[in-house]
Amino acid sequence: EQSKPPIQENGGLFSGLFNKIDEIRAARIKAGAEKKQQQKEEGEAKEEARKEKMAEEKERRARETEQRRTKEAEEKAHKMEEKARKDAVSRSKKEAEGLRKQDVEEKRKKEADAKKREAEQKKKEEQEEKLRQAENKKRNEAQEKTRKNAEARQAGAKNPTRGSSFAGSHTNTNSNPAGSSSASAKPVLERRASASQAKLDLKTLWKQHETAWTNFEATPPSQITYQNVPWPPETDEVLRGMVSAAGADKANEATVAKQVYRKATMRWHPDKFLAKFGARLSLTDRERVLDQVK
Repeated sequence: EQSKPPIQENGGLFSGLFNKIDEIRAARIKAGAEKKQQQKEEGEAKEEARKEKMAEEKERRARETEQRRTKEAEEKAHKMEEKARKDAVSRSKKEAEGLRKQDVEEKRKKEADAKKREAEQKKKEEQEEKLRQAENKKRNEAQEKTRKNAEARQAGAKNPTRGSSFAGSHTNTNSNPAGSSSASAKPVLERRASASQAKLDLKTLWKQHETAWTNFEATPPSQITYQNVPWPPETDEVLRGMVSAAGADKANEATVAKQVYRKATMRWHPDKFLAKFGARLSLTDRERVLDQVK
């Protein structure tokens, strides 16, 4: 006890102890306050971190929602485009099918009309051909009759004493010699006049044919039918008829004949005719025209 410092009443040993205790208490309070401040700051930091994390989570969710909505919108737009494309394809197919059916129907109608026109044209041509054949037959019969009559008159002119004239001359040979001469000369004059008239008519026909051919060659029809072609008046004497139409006489007949032959070859040769008028020939009359040209 003696070693302990004496307790002083005024600023002694207890005063220093109390000061020490106050210092310790103040240090503890300060440490507690610092700890509380630290805890507060840590709490605030944690709260801030939590808030940041929540904000990031919210932003992430918003971004995912936006992405999902964008994807849904794109899928919806894609589906709408696909549907529109399918509808367009289906509509195009229906329109194409409708047009195809319409084309087929129009084609069938055109074919039917073409067949009908072809049948009518063929029937008309057959009727015209029958009429032409009848006319040719009638003309040939008339020519044959004229030829026989001319031959009979020529034979009578050469032999006036044959037949009944022989009996009359036998009974009275010198009754009327002048009358007999004029009677025998009359058929000869008639025959010569008939032959001259026929020759003149044929020459006129050939001249008309040359004029018609010139016009036909200058301005051919767009569709050449059998009736459009100016055929020669005669098919057996084409060269002679063309020479006659050219007005040849005996002096230049050979030269004119050569020229006419070349003209006839250029005009009626199948290859020449086809090269000049082949593109304009009617399909219905093409073979008939070419057969007549040959």
